[in-house]
Amino acid sequence: MRLLTIHDVNDVRLDPYERPEAGPKDVVVKMKACGICGSDLSYIKNGGIPTPGKLTALGHEGAGELMFVGADVTGVSVGQSVIINPMMTPSYIGSGGPEGAFTEELLVRDARLGDSLLPIPDGIPYDVAAMCEPLSVACTGSTGRRRRRATRS
Repeated sequence: MRLLTIHDVNDVRLDPYERPEAGPKDVVVKMKACGICGSDLSYIKNGGIPTPGKLTALGHEGAGELMFVGADVTGVSVGQSVIINPMMTPSYIGSGGPEGAFTEELLVRDARLGDSLLPIPDGIPYDVAAMCEPLSVACTGSTGRRRRRATRS
């Protein structure tokens, strides 16, 4: 397999990658789509997270199909289509941890339905579903502005 990784300032490589073994609380997602975020571009410009020269796996706007579900993970099954909520994963997928969604098979540690995994409704293409994360950012920002205006009145 391969993983898109930042090595240094403006140095991004598609590296050979061996996915870690999944445990009983984990799932493995066969990646079908992943968006490119403005923060990804900032990470590349800065040379990684938190500092230049630290290897940084890229990709946090991912969607795919479950290919492994650990024995302790409930509410999901192999073959199910899901969106990954990267900020609800122990390694903050694609934002400084060892996992990034620009790979063929993504390990999601300590997976939980409704938290780190969200089901994709039937009929929604993977490339559209992968836009759930940026949509949630936009909705959260919009809600925050409305709240601030309401408290000023």
